Amino acid sequence: MKRSTFLVILLPMMLAATDARFRLERRYPDPRGILENYWAGDAWAFFHRTTFDAGRLSGVVLLEKDTGEKWGDLTAGGLQWVQGTTLQSVSAGFLRLGMALGLTAGYGGIGQGSDPLSLVKAPVHRSVLEPATSPGDCDGAPLTGAAAVFETRGLSFALLQAVSSVDRSVTGLHRSPSETEGRGVLREVFSYARVSGPVLGVSGAFVRTSEDSAIVTGRAGFDIRLPGGDRELTGEASMGFKDGTFPIAFLVGMYGDAGAFRHSLTAGRYPSSFPSIRSSSPFGVDHDLAGGYGVRYRPGRRVTVTAGLEVLDREGGVTTEAGLQFDEAPFTGTTLTQKATYARTAGGTTLRGLLAAGWSPSRTTTLTLRFPMASFQDGDSTSVGAGVEFRLKHQFSPWLEASFSAAGADTEGYPSRVYIYKLSFPGEFGSSAMYGRCAVLQASVSVDLGEGWRVRGRISRFHGYGRENLGSGYEETQGPDRTEAGLQLDWNP
Repeated sequence: MKRSTFLVILLPMMLAATDARFRLERRYPDPRGILENYWAGDAWAFFHRTTFDAGRLSGVVLLEKDTGEKWGDLTAGGLQWVQGTTLQSVSAGFLRLGMALGLTAGYGGIGQGSDPLSLVKAPVHRSVLEPATSPGDCDGAPLTGAAAVFETRGLSFALLQAVSSVDRSVTGLHRSPSETEGRGVLREVFSYARVSGPVLGVSGAFVRTSEDSAIVTGRAGFDIRLPGGDRELTGEASMGFKDGTFPIAFLVGMYGDAGAFRHSLTAGRYPSSFPSIRSSSPFGVDHDLAGGYGVRYRPGRRVTVTAGLEVLDREGGVTTEAGLQFDEAPFTGTTLTQKATYARTAGGTTLRGLLAAGWSPSRTTTLTLRFPMASFQDGDSTSVGAGVEFRLKHQFSPWLEASFSAAGADTEGYPSRVYIYKLSFPGEFGSSAMYGRCAVLQASVSVDLGEGWRVRGRISRFHGYGRENLGSGYEETQGPDRTEAGLQLDWNP
């Protein structure tokens, strides 16, 4: 079925729309891929999502193009019928799947290894089988098919059959000739089934991917969830089939909450031989064995201490990450944060620090000052970096809000980069890396238009001191300056 067919099916339903989002963004100057006509499209980036609800029937329509792609590059949508009796729901189109802790069916159960402080939260047990709601679920490796969920006699049954056209590349971009030629050339047949009760679930997945020849993999496993008020145990184990081998992956987490003291212990295995198509590694990378512990302690009403440690035994060696953070509200309307993280991998050792202070002199105004720092060591070589960031947020009236940010950094290279807060739109990633000698100014505004309509705008101006260009490859732009601007229109009555 062609992508445009989904719109033909879904457009009549859009009269029952419940919310909508339109986003348009652009970067100046044009990157090298645009100037040399190497990319397929222009420099604009566009995103649209509409959800609708017509009684038992609901759905989503998604449109997107990234910089350098043609307009209408992504056209996706999905429908869901909710019955609520024995037949709980039926879904079709572009789907999102995440069951249990994600080993057998594609959801990352913990913080994906991005921050050891996130280990204070136990692995999250989920049951998601519904239309996809973001381009990240649809671009490059969409899951297209039909699914149903049944419940009877205390048991839940989930069935999915998908036949998807998957890119040869994993980027999800369709700009260069190779990306365009490799779009949707792989035919992926994915079958999934799960039966679960209040405590135990059993599931299995079968994947057949083909272009010139077929590659067949599979997984089967069980998951467990034992809630107990202030204590909880969750876990999943899965055995894979790949190239005649049967690798095993597992994830287990134990969580406890004693009021002022909260902690979680996590252990897992996700070897490189485990079939990873439609599966998700809990620590973000493959590992032979992993362990993590997180703790949060509140010694007083205004003080919180958070710490985390994770150790991964990988093929390339042992990776260790640790973090410690103090959050305090010394006075009314003020916040103070002190954070330090440590990461040691085969590529080197990274230390990061952060001092941040916030002050709200009134209910409508917030000022934030941040000092990020970093150090990277590889053998006898050491590079350091530091930055400063100031942010002001003010609500002028119930319908008008604005933010302003100014930041600068001086680092001895990319490994010692620092991160600043990005004045991003809702739904976008809110962090940006800075390296070398550079500065950035940002501004954003949000206006409530009434009747559920809100328009947001943002603009940023980046300057790299002493640079003749920014970025690399076909992403490169000429000159030391780069401007990004965008508008987002939301409707949510």
